Amino acid sequence: MVGIMTLKVAAKSNPSTVAGAIANNVRDGKSVEIVAMGPESINNTVKAIAIARGFLKGRSEEHTSELQSLRH
Repeated sequence: MVGIMTLKVAAKSNPSTVAGAIANNVRDGKSVEIVAMGPESINNTVKAIAIARGFLKGRSEEHTSELQSLRH
């Protein structure tokens, strides 16, 4: 792996744009970490991950997603 890219997703983020960023970083060999706070941001993140999986379909590597929730 080349590194880890951290993306911040907001309530107003476009899921397709985020998906493109995810897919491009994965193609470059990077891991992607996404930070989202609030229900709209989390919803956009889940949509973006689903779209990105479609963008990356057919590649030989296996991609996994792990959701974590932190509360203070």
